[in-house]
Amino acid sequence: MLLEKQDHVLTLLRSTRRCLSLAIEMLETEQDCIGILYQIQVARATINKCGQILVRNQLQQSLETACFDTHSENRSDQLKNLVDLYSYYQEYS
Repeated sequence: MLLEKQDHVLTLLRSTRRCLSLAIEMLETEQDCIGILYQIQVARATINKCGQILVRNQLQQSLETACFDTHSENRSDQLKNLVDLYSYYQEYS
């Protein structure tokens, strides 16, 4: 994974962690349910964005390997990987 994409995913995951921590704190202090639900919604959207980035990146890498790698075993492994990635692609698209 490119360092730029990795940094972006890490930033998103840290943001998700902050949202969930805030939702927990809000729940523990019996704050407004709407605010808690909002934090959960933001966390869910951020996790979804992470999934999109990771799936697209892996799809690109797997396709490149499946098409251009000189070792047939590597190509075969990546073709199997692409089948597995398809279900994740559907989930995060």
